[in-house]
Amino acid sequence: MVSIIILNHNNKEIITKCLDSVIKYSKNMEYELIVVDNRSTDGSLELLKTLYKDKIILLENSVNGCASGRNIGLRKAKGEYVCFLDSDQFVLQENWLISALDILKNHPEIGAVGWTGGWLNNDFVSGPIFDDYNDFFGFKGNCFTGVTYLGTGGMLVKKEVVDKAGGFDEKFDPAFFEDTDFSFNICKAGYKLCICRQIHINHVPHQTTKNLDFNEIFYKNQTIFHNKWCNDEKKDLIKTLPLINKILVISFYNPFNGCGGQRPVAFVNEAISHDNEVMFVFESGSDMGNISDFPLFSHPKLKLLQHISGTDKYKRINADVDEVLTENEILKNWKPDLVLAHVPVEGLFDLFSHAAQLGINTLYDQMDKWDAFPNDIFGKKESEYVKSALCCTSITDALIKENKKRYNINFIKIPNAVYDDFCMKSMPTFDEYKKRCSRKRKKIIYAGALWAGWFDWKLLEYSVKNCPEFDFIIIGGAEAADEENADDDMFLNINHLRKYPNIIFTGPLRHDKLPEYYRDANAAIIPFISNDITKPCSPIKYYEYISSILPVVSTEIDDLCSLPFVSIAKNGENLYEDFVAKLRLAAQKEISLTEYNDLVNFISVNTWSNRYEVMTWAPSIIAIESRGQKYSFFA
Repeated sequence: MVSIIILNHNNKEIITKCLDSVIKYSKNMEYELIVVDNRSTDGSLELLKTLYKDKIILLENSVNGCASGRNIGLRKAKGEYVCFLDSDQFVLQENWLISALDILKNHPEIGAVGWTGGWLNNDFVSGPIFDDYNDFFGFKGNCFTGVTYLGTGGMLVKKEVVDKAGGFDEKFDPAFFEDTDFSFNICKAGYKLCICRQIHINHVPHQTTKNLDFNEIFYKNQTIFHNKWCNDEKKDLIKTLPLINKILVISFYNPFNGCGGQRPVAFVNEAISHDNEVMFVFESGSDMGNISDFPLFSHPKLKLLQHISGTDKYKRINADVDEVLTENEILKNWKPDLVLAHVPVEGLFDLFSHAAQLGINTLYDQMDKWDAFPNDIFGKKESEYVKSALCCTSITDALIKENKKRYNINFIKIPNAVYDDFCMKSMPTFDEYKKRCSRKRKKIIYAGALWAGWFDWKLLEYSVKNCPEFDFIIIGGAEAADEENADDDMFLNINHLRKYPNIIFTGPLRHDKLPEYYRDANAAIIPFISNDITKPCSPIKYYEYISSILPVVSTEIDDLCSLPFVSIAKNGENLYEDFVAKLRLAAQKEISLTEYNDLVNFISVNTWSNRYEVMTWAPSIIAIESRGQKYSFFA
């Protein structure tokens, strides 16, 4: 039998959804349902007594406490297994616990299985939480051990393990760190922890703690936790991930060059903001005249190095004196903690592979489908990078699926994103958004490279010609790097379109100037020709558009189909008509405050700062598995 323990504190609005879902989907399981009310004052206790008197075992706690409340439930529990749920969680389907039960029955070394969990670094500071990153790590549907702690909401544990771990420490009441402490005690008792994403529940975050003084309670309990566990005797019990201090970034273009994409530049920016030291190594000589305009050019934490072709030497670019470093000086003297390659540059492969041979964590980050590009800029050495990398990431599901067939390796999905400070500048208030919507003449915006061969000039002209009631603002650079195959007819296209009175070409703008244009627009477009390059891409401009609450109209791009606030014009003979029809609807679209808040929440987790955390932690997590240390997978 399973004893399901749920806490309630002033959750009248959500507790019924939680309980009803458990009752509905647990018919095939022997269980008892225990609800502990933590001194509610909103009428929810009376509701529980009335609506569920024959369906639950109702217990009352004299205080509001997660640890004390669960201990009250545990003392009453009769099941061989105990499942903890939070009142802001709900069950999704039948047999929702079957996988977790199978793990505990078949793996005696595992004491608890959780729906979510996380890691700490060696300073006992919180690292990634799986609840936030499950879409990126690529472990969906898998179960694995090696995490530092499990979240109590959605945890299944053997009752005998609870007894050995000693229950919950009530010093952590009312909330925070009681689940981490309980997890550590399970490990101390000799068991492993396991995350299982096949526990079929969902979560409406922070509903159970929304009325607490988060900062005061969190930091108080963090101090209690540190005092209890941060000593040499106990540290060896805890599975931690290493700190990242020095990062070597490998790319083709220098970080000022827009042709290199924002992804490596975003990573450098985030690394510097996290106080990491960064060595950025690049190959191309394009656009070197303006490299000193890169905002971080003179930052003391950044070393910019250009590879000297045909050698193992690297010239320092952002130094007052001539400085040349060898590969040995970079890898053995500077000693990076992580080496990250954003593109498969043939000339820099030895640096990457030798880092892997030295045991340095290496990550290959696939930014695009390189084989689809018409030119051979990088030397097409991707398979060697993949083989050498400890961990591989990619931007879309389509590329990950293709990579699995090609390399027989599970890549981790990390889509593109938007800068936090860009969001702050770009995002309108709801009142500003409403005012923008009331404008009679709408503004349509595009920002991006115009020289790329996949830009659909005919679609743009069709839209401008057939939507004379809209103004089109086109922002973008018209010059490609020397290595790129630029569209020879591009300037002719621009001059041709200028005959229409409702289109403006601004030319290239600095990235930090874009928010003022975005805030003033009504809709955004991604007019790409659908091909092997564009269909599996992850457009950075989508996330930037959404940060301004701009509805997006795009041609077919696989990754956009499942994302919010975007309309996809389908390929076919009516593509242009479909695009314009969707554009008219998007320009007139007006959303509610609830929908506005949903978009704000969506963009808040799709930032480069969040992506940076995943990219820096992922190789360490994979390293634990690949080196056979405390990490294992189950089918």
